[in-house]
Amino acid sequence: MLNKIHNEKYLYLTILVLIIIIIILFILPYFHPTYKIEDRVGNIKKQQKQASATIQGWIRVEGTNIDYPVVDGNTMEEDNYDYTWMRYETDHIQNRIAILGHNLLNVSHHPLITDPHHTRFEQLLSFVYTDFAKQNQFIQFTIGNDNYLYRIYAIYFTNEHDNALNLEKKDMKEYIKKAKEKSYFDFGVNVNSNDKLITLITCTRFFGNRNDYEFKVEGRLVRKLEKIDNKRVKETKQYKDIKQTLEEGEKNEETKA
Repeated sequence: MLNKIHNEKYLYLTILVLIIIIIILFILPYFHPTYKIEDRVGNIKKQQKQASATIQGWIRVEGTNIDYPVVDGNTMEEDNYDYTWMRYETDHIQNRIAILGHNLLNVSHHPLITDPHHTRFEQLLSFVYTDFAKQNQFIQFTIGNDNYLYRIYAIYFTNEHDNALNLEKKDMKEYIKKAKEKSYFDFGVNVNSNDKLITLITCTRFFGNRNDYEFKVEGRLVRKLEKIDNKRVKETKQYKDIKQTLEEGEKNEETKA
């Protein structure tokens, strides 16, 4: 009888410990997020005093040196290489904004990762590599007096320049669907037409001298009470389309060295 009571107490204690461990594992990402927001409101005000263009916001991309002002694209010519610019219709977060930056140096079949000489949107190409995408999954955008955090859900090359803003819900749904279908990785991120999206865009020569392609990193605004943790990232069947090109580019680089 005593042994039975002892065994039951041991069983209950074991179950209690397991429950506590599960609770800790569940809430840990809330207190120790993978990405920590750093305020950039002050940076905008400080930079505006010495800038020749109207600064509309501040962009920061995890794992890269992209951490600088974004100017008003409605009043700036696209051949101004000094700035990254945004397309928008209001001075607050809308259902989709697009931020564009130049890529002048990282244009080979084997993009370099986090090269310190790259000072525009060149380091965005680091996301073509699986290990990099697994470790870096967030975009921070500051506008007005708020810092917003977006979770990456798709990355891809495309020659379809569908950069419309403030999409209708049915168009949002179709845009998200196409982005996920084109993406080289499955980030395991739920996205729907009620979310607010951000698109980072840069030019590329990944496919040779063709200049009609651009590289896109798509994100959606982190939802209320969502854990700031890295999702499991898997290569999609589309990744095969560029994997061979990446490997050939790597061999060419080794041959040159």
